[in-house]
Amino acid sequence: MDKFKVLYIAGAGRSATTLLERMLGQVPDFFSAGELRYIWERSFKENQLCGCKRNFMDCEIWQSIIKEAFRDNNTIFNNIDEIINLLYSIDSIRYIPFLSIGNFSKKLEKFCNEFVYPLYKNILLKSNKKIIVDSSKYPSYLYILSKCDFIDLYVVHMVRDSRGVAYSWTKKKPRPEIIHK
Repeated sequence: MDKFKVLYIAGAGRSATTLLERMLGQVPDFFSAGELRYIWERSFKENQLCGCKRNFMDCEIWQSIIKEAFRDNNTIFNNIDEIINLLYSIDSIRYIPFLSIGNFSKKLEKFCNEFVYPLYKNILLKSNKKIIVDSSKYPSYLYILSKCDFIDLYVVHMVRDSRGVAYSWTKKKPRPEIIHK
């Protein structure tokens, strides 16, 4: 099986990870996927805006990806809470030491094979790109991806002066992707 190349951008929030991800998305062969750790909750469940300024469900690119990845879309959408619960049952720094044993290992394998694999595979197939740029930031999600044997993982760790990060967090950041009903 060919491995999918994933460039994972790790770091603290407000450390320019989104800026780097979007710049890399302009490079040929790179697909700027955003924070894929949150796709299940923010996109599938909440239908937030995509980078193209359309709701996730109206974005032609994402719809072609998920239609191919999850041929029975109703199964995904009807079980989205279960998928989110599965992710959050393994995606925490405190769980990392346990992810290679017992029930945690089975959950990790299920998440990788049933959800990560079809999603990442079809991102590359439908986009005609060679590298997925995932700016999820979190070390626990990075660890999860490192355990998916079909991913050829590369990591960029963004570090910003802590004073700049602290100052940035005092500012209210506009979040146009969140749709208030």
